[in-house]
Amino acid sequence: MHAINMLALLLLGASPLSALAAEPAPSTATLQIQSNHPDNLWHYRTYQDGANCKGLSHPNRVAGPIGIPASGPFTFFVSAASSGSLSHYRYCWSNVTFTPEAGQRYLARFDFGRDTCRVAVVKTGADGTEPPTSVDIQLRAYKPPFLQSGSWCGKPIKQ
Repeated sequence: MHAINMLALLLLGASPLSALAAEPAPSTATLQIQSNHPDNLWHYRTYQDGANCKGLSHPNRVAGPIGIPASGPFTFFVSAASSGSLSHYRYCWSNVTFTPEAGQRYLARFDFGRDTCRVAVVKTGADGTEPPTSVDIQLRAYKPPFLQSGSWCGKPIKQ
C-alpha cells in the first residue's frame, strides 16, 4: 500500500522530496566602490562569509556596480598603493563591514592620499536618485590567516 501512495504522489507532482528543495536565493543589494585617485593602484575583494571574513574572492577593479547579499553582514576588503617613487611609496588597506538592505544601492568611497586612508559607505536608495545617507560601518584589521580558508579579519578598528 505504501508503494502505491508514493507512486500516486509522484504522478500528481507532490514529490515527497519537495521538502528538501533549496530555499530561494537570498535578497540582494547593489554596491559600487570608487577611489578618489584612479591613478593609484587599488583593488577590492569580497568575502563569501561577511560576518567571519572567510571565502576571499580574487582581486577586482570592476568600475560598475556589483550585486551583494543582503541577508546579513557583508564585508569587503579594499587596498591601494601609491604610484610614486619607492621613497614615497604608501600602502593602505581596510576590511569594511556593513549590513545592506535588500533592493538598495550603496556607494563606497575609498579616499587615499598623502595623509588619508579612509572608507565611507552611503546608501543612495533603491533607484539611485535619493540623497545619499551615511551607513554605519565597522572597520576591521586586515589579518592574513594561516590557512587560505581562515578568517581574513582581525580586531575592529576604532574610528
